[in-house]
Amino acid sequence: MKRTILSLLLVVAYGLVSYAQSLVPMHNSKGQFGYGEKGNKKFTIKPQWDEARPFNEYGIAIVRKGVKWGFIDRRGKAVGKSMGYSLITDHEGTDYWLVALGGKFTDKPIKHNAAFPPLVQGFRGSKNYNIKGAKWGLMAKDGRYIVEPKYNAISSGRDGMIVVRKGQFYGYVNNMGKEVVPVKQWLLSPFNNLGYAYTMPKAGKMEIVDKTGRVIISAKEKVGLFTTFKNSGIGTPEFLNADSLLSNKALWNDSIHIMPVVAMYFAGVANKYYGFTWNNTSIPYIHATKGKGKKARVVVYDLQGNQLIPDDANVTSVYAPSENVCFAQKDGKWGFYDLNTHQFTVLDQNRTYYPFHEGLSLSFNDKEDNNYYFVDRQGNKVSDTWDDMGSFNGEGYYSMEKNGKWGLIDSKGCELLPFVYEMIYKPIDGYMEVDQEKGKQGICDVKGNVIVPAKYNYVWNIGKGFFLVEDSTATYDRWGILNSKNEAVIPVKCDTLTAHIDNAGKLHVFKKDKGASCYTKVKISTSGNLSYEPTPYTWIGDLKNRSVEVGQFFTDKSDRFGYMIGDEEVFPAVTSKEAETAALMDYLKENGFRKLNATEARVIAKRAYSLLFKFTEKDIKNTLDNDLWDF
Repeated sequence: MKRTILSLLLVVAYGLVSYAQSLVPMHNSKGQFGYGEKGNKKFTIKPQWDEARPFNEYGIAIVRKGVKWGFIDRRGKAVGKSMGYSLITDHEGTDYWLVALGGKFTDKPIKHNAAFPPLVQGFRGSKNYNIKGAKWGLMAKDGRYIVEPKYNAISSGRDGMIVVRKGQFYGYVNNMGKEVVPVKQWLLSPFNNLGYAYTMPKAGKMEIVDKTGRVIISAKEKVGLFTTFKNSGIGTPEFLNADSLLSNKALWNDSIHIMPVVAMYFAGVANKYYGFTWNNTSIPYIHATKGKGKKARVVVYDLQGNQLIPDDANVTSVYAPSENVCFAQKDGKWGFYDLNTHQFTVLDQNRTYYPFHEGLSLSFNDKEDNNYYFVDRQGNKVSDTWDDMGSFNGEGYYSMEKNGKWGLIDSKGCELLPFVYEMIYKPIDGYMEVDQEKGKQGICDVKGNVIVPAKYNYVWNIGKGFFLVEDSTATYDRWGILNSKNEAVIPVKCDTLTAHIDNAGKLHVFKKDKGASCYTKVKISTSGNLSYEPTPYTWIGDLKNRSVEVGQFFTDKSDRFGYMIGDEEVFPAVTSKEAETAALMDYLKENGFRKLNATEARVIAKRAYSLLFKFTEKDIKNTLDNDLWDF
């Protein structure tokens, strides 16, 4: 019986949806809109609106009369506030409608009366529309309120969290409409990649919360500044400022993971500023500063809010913990602080210590930047000594210098590559270029194996185990490509050769014979046979000081620059100016190397190039995602 009733209900529901979808907007001779069945001129819902939109899959349609908007169901009955909405539009970041109840449109910028702006990723919901005095909310496509229209402002729905403002206070609701952080906050930050945000329930008193609204670190802790740790280098706390935001274009549109430092002035408190930072990190610790001046001390928390370095430890400076030990300063002395035992081991005060890896820390004399060796948890030397360390290091290996020669060691100090090289370069896909005496180059891997003997004039690690090499004969140079087995993929016999690896890891090779005006595409079959195809490119390679990561620049017969990835032109040859080409390349990196047509490429090149010399806040706002600047 129950199954029969359920089946009947499903049939009825399906019939209602189908009926609603068969109704389409129609207008009469006076231009008034109503609804009728598709293919039938007879109105089922009488014409009475100035605008009508189609019914959605839930049987809800949007209609407008004058400057007011409303929702109706398939019977023409109002849903929600009958024709009381100033605006109904899709809400960015959600599957909901953004609605404004009441208010008036204005041509003048709206002044927000909140005491302090939030540090969230903008108020696109309300700030994009000049509606003064409106109450904002969100409605699901089936007509249910997700967020009641009762807030003075509402943010975008990115990351499943929405900021709302009521009066001068802010709070967070999730995309199910639940108010997870009460609308009592003076200040909010965006949630970082680990799912934590700042709030300020009292002026100058900060808390950290998660996306459920759980308070991780309470304002009772009396912390005025929280930061996170770097996930690189020695591991100092990560402080971010506006300059670093502007200089790192790849982060401009990443408002969830990054934000500028903001100095806040609190009314009535003379010369009292608060700066707040929150940066992307995978290190699960929170660094906090308590007190001021000589009484200032550092507290380190885990992501559950537990004090790993407590108030009474009197630690005044700390680097990122690794293997539950951190390099810290206590009572004016530097040493290792054990987060488990809370024991502090005083170390040589002239040395700096890198994070632990497999029980050892690499140490060096920071006064003279030399004398590198490994120590154990007690600070005892347990390895050989080296003169200098290279600019790159990886998981389990270090490039080091000794007696003027470079080699490679593992994380225990054992030799991987002998100290016979003039230089060792940063690995790509596990392979590194090496220089030996007399200007000869070769390839080694990070495990210490010689892949390509150092006998070539020039070696370039293309990636994915392919290497472009130049061999010199008595008369002229020859070029070819070798693989990770030191086999010739392209024989070392070509006059001019260039290559790159596309996003799929495929090798693309171009050669130019002496006397030829254009390059030829070299195609490699699965059996290793070569075939050739002419191209219109007069030059293929790198721009000066521009690293090519997934493709190559080229020029056409008019000496205009373009960029290719594999067999595809990502932006065509549109400009002869290298600076505009470099600006286009920056845009590509920021936007996932999406393909541009000629018109887009020209416009973006001119716009991006002009920003390099103007760089005013107005220019930036016009170029970047507004979410980063609607504070």
